[in-house]
Amino acid sequence: MATDCTPTDTTLVIRCPYCVMGIEFRPMIAHKDGRFVCRDCAHTVRPGVPEYRCTCRSCLRLSRKNGSNETWNSPPAC
Repeated sequence: MATDCTPTDTTLVIRCPYCVMGIEFRPMIAHKDGRFVCRDCAHTVRPGVPEYRCTCRSCLRLSRKNGSNETWNSPPAC
């Protein structure tokens, strides 16, 4: 018995590493251009674009604290 996957079978949920909603990290809003943006802190990720660097306040604060220009994009793909 074979099963075919359709786009409605799975949903990609990217969560903000800085904002919490209840007991989970807040889901980010997907945009048509591939960005995911947190509605609370404006953290942005572009899955599949490793060179992308977020410039939200939290990421800029972290990069200054660490003394680097690196900011957090998204976790490595599994």
